[in-house]
Amino acid sequence: MNGNLVLSADGNKDRILGCINLDPERSFTIPLGTTTNKLYYTFRREPVVLYTDNGFLVKTNNLNVCRLGTVDDPSEIIFCKDVRMNSNRITNLPAPTYRMKP
Repeated sequence: MNGNLVLSADGNKDRILGCINLDPERSFTIPLGTTTNKLYYTFRREPVVLYTDNGFLVKTNNLNVCRLGTVDDPSEIIFCKDVRMNSNRITNLPAPTYRMKP
């Protein structure tokens, strides 16, 4: 198959894209533009994994919410909004430090 696959959202039916009934140790991948940008799942009770080259940006109403990974620091997590903990705590943090960005 070549080109774009567009699923109609007309009517009241749910649309499903994916794979069900995977045999154990089998995987399912959805490429997102390149082979390194993809959603990946292996049937072994593992989580769905998002592989990206330049991080993953979450937006709502066209405003940045958070970014997981950056070009400069793939392990960096940036929150652009307040974090509401709902009476929970953040634990196991090292002593606070301030790191200037280059």
